[in-house]
Amino acid sequence: FNPTGTRLATVGYTGALFIWDVASGTALHQEQLPVRSAYNAAYAPDGTQLAIAGADNRVLLYPLPESLR
Repeated sequence: FNPTGTRLATVGYTGALFIWDVASGTALHQEQLPVRSAYNAAYAPDGTQLAIAGADNRVLLYPLPESLR
């Protein structure tokens, strides 16, 4: 969940990223990440980016546009 609890980020074993609106349950954004698979995602304390851990031992820092924060 983002710091305000209004958005939820999920990642999948296929490397897909989804950003959800918590109140409506609607997917606001879907994107295939440049990783084979992703296991964990965490919002930065200020909500401006996600840290995403993938299968290749890298951490992807994903900047979020204002509309997805």
